Amino acid sequence: MLPADPVFFRFGRDHMQPLRNAIGNLPRDAAIAGEEGQMKVRQEEQQEQLRRATEQKKAEPEAIRPVCVNGGTRFDNDPWRTPTASP
Repeated sequence: MLPADPVFFRFGRDHMQPLRNAIGNLPRDAAIAGEEGQMKVRQEEQQEQLRRATEQKKAEPEAIRPVCVNGGTRFDNDPWRTPTASP
């Protein structure tokens, strides 16, 4: 039975470690690093997707805003002001 508490002091470390961490496991460490890298890529993709969705939502009101037939200018959000005539 291996001790689970941090009882081993490894050279170059400033703290006690459990045996499994003190011995090290390169394949496991590489697998963990790979999983962390994949998770980071997925998080970045999700952030990019969320950013695109936010931009699309911001652009929707502008796309449906009515356009003046005579001048081609878009109407303002202010209902009491009439749009100025374009030259």
